[in-house]
Amino acid sequence: GATPPPPPPVAAGLSQARLPLTFYEDEAAQLAAQDRRCACCGEPLMTASLVGAANFLPCRLLDSLVCKKRCHDGARRVLPWRAALAGDLTPHLVCAAAAKFLDDRL
Repeated sequence: GATPPPPPPVAAGLSQARLPLTFYEDEAAQLAAQDRRCACCGEPLMTASLVGAANFLPCRLLDSLVCKKRCHDGARRVLPWRAALAGDLTPHLVCAAAAKFLDDRL
């Protein structure tokens, strides 16, 4: 088969390490900004505790926290903006809606 094209060059000296995956300072700040609710369906989000794991995952395309109950199944996709700016072809966590959006366009 055909060999895949090489990754794009890093734009203006940007590196993967200098491009954060979120614009929030930390998970607590992001939870507070979202009023502790899923960005897609509004389901209450809970952090990990002694009785169980967190009920959410990040969607790196939307820069949001999304519930695992309905909206996030652990899908990973290459983020177009990271590929274009830093040549990062690493698949990152995305919610189901974002995965569908990317799959429909690529």
